[in-house]
Amino acid sequence: MPRKLIYGSSGGVVSVIETDDLQKTTTLAEYQDFTPIFEQNKKLALADDGYTSHDKWRRRVASIPFVLLQICRPITLLMKTIIH
Repeated sequence: MPRKLIYGSSGGVVSVIETDDLQKTTTLAEYQDFTPIFEQNKKLALADDGYTSHDKWRRRVASIPFVLLQICRPITLLMKTIIH
């Protein structure tokens, strides 16, 4: 049966070491509850028609959960390497 050990928590991100003796694997994982971020994004999108200024020059898009940014970063670096 897999075991989980929490080794850190910061900014809503929980870092966990998962050990599975049957599979003989150890995995470092990070989890984040996106619900509060998505709810805040909804509120910001609806407030003042979603714009940050009265002249409609800038519009709020969204806050991106930290865990998703970490997933996208290696992909972005790989794409830059391939393009160059």
